[in-house]
Amino acid sequence: MSGRKITYVRVEEGEWQRTQQAAARLRDVQADLPALLDGVRAAARQDAQRSIDAVTARQRDAEQAISRLSADNRRIERETGRRLAEQSARMMAAIDENAASIRADTQAALAAQEQALRSAIATERRTREREIAQLRSGLNEVLADRQRALDVARQWLADADTIRELIEALPHEFLAPGRLAPLERELATARETAASGLGEAALAGAQRAYHGLSDLRIELEEADRVWRLVHGAAREALLVVLAQIESRAVCAGIDEHGEELADVQLDVDFWSQGELTALRADLEGELRRVDDAGTPLSTAELRALVERRAPELSDRLGEIVERAGLAQLGSQLRVNIADVVVQTLVENGFELAEHTWAGEDERGSFFAKVAHPDGGEVVVDVTPSASDPSSSELRVLSYDEDAGADELRRARARDLAASLRESGLDSGVPQETEEGPAPQFRDFGAVRAGTVLPTPATPAPARTAATGGTR
Repeated sequence: MSGRKITYVRVEEGEWQRTQQAAARLRDVQADLPALLDGVRAAARQDAQRSIDAVTARQRDAEQAISRLSADNRRIERETGRRLAEQSARMMAAIDENAASIRADTQAALAAQEQALRSAIATERRTREREIAQLRSGLNEVLADRQRALDVARQWLADADTIRELIEALPHEFLAPGRLAPLERELATARETAASGLGEAALAGAQRAYHGLSDLRIELEEADRVWRLVHGAAREALLVVLAQIESRAVCAGIDEHGEELADVQLDVDFWSQGELTALRADLEGELRRVDDAGTPLSTAELRALVERRAPELSDRLGEIVERAGLAQLGSQLRVNIADVVVQTLVENGFELAEHTWAGEDERGSFFAKVAHPDGGEVVVDVTPSASDPSSSELRVLSYDEDAGADELRRARARDLAASLRESGLDSGVPQETEEGPAPQFRDFGAVRAGTVLPTPATPAPARTAATGGTR
């Protein structure tokens, strides 16, 4: 009578470890990074130039506004502007240099540039404080003259309005939300005091408002430069991963020893069941977030992209490529298992009739059919395990009506197990199931078309000595 025998077949432990090590070589997506960077440099340089142009234009506008300030404030603000321009030039040169020679150590480079910028701004703030203190000490004579104090207060109010206009040109609600409103209220109060003729109080209030606004402008200039620096680094880091994805989409297949196969390509998206497409979609989503001027990411969010998200995506790419390589190797393993079984059956008087992949999909089950001169047929079905890439479920489907063939099939099963073990495959003796073989699996046209598919392999038993060859 017909029979259906099932066993699990695994690559032996040591051999599977070597196979995993071979596939792990595919995981090193950083190996070809220097060559990939050529394609990223042009975009990075364009981003850097946009930042340079924006800051330069804002500096020109600020210089025009500063020319309207009173003499002492104009001198201090111009000196501040000169130092800011020098710092900006150094920062933008660093951005441009990075764009021209993008490095793998993006995080370290970004941290060093941020630290240098913040240190320069801190030095600038201390210098301003000394100059302002000197300016205040020179106003003692003014305070003795009420009308003169009132005139000077009005000049400080006008200067404060000019600085407030410069702040309005900066993304102050994004970079320092809520900071401008209290200073505007203080400025309005000083203006009311001046209107009341209280010169000394008006001057004190106008000075406080002016210095608060001036400090806020410097803070915003610093925050804007840091934001641009980190924004460029975040975009650069994501573009590098995108280049890695494009580079690794199709690569050379490898054998079980990790050697490249000249005539075999590894289509990573195909063998990873679409994981590469999903990764690319996630990466492009992050790039859209970075490029969204309507809802810009904060400096902290951009820094997280550089320090965590981009490395996570790169690591995920490596894992996907490795899994794809293992899947392709597993596909070849299923062919090898079927070949061992077929050769054993041929030695027992059968002839190979045909073979195919279920649904013509190499990621799934491999089928082979052998025929005996007496009319009997055996279908070999090797289906991948859902839980263990080193394991496959072997189904041997015997289609014959010879009532005396039971012992022959049992002997054949023992021969199959022995042949598999001799080939370095870990297998128990196929066990007969209560249910007979489904007749539709004899129709290889249906199997090839995918209208007849095998039941997915159940999880393979654990590797223990007690399971009779499935350790």
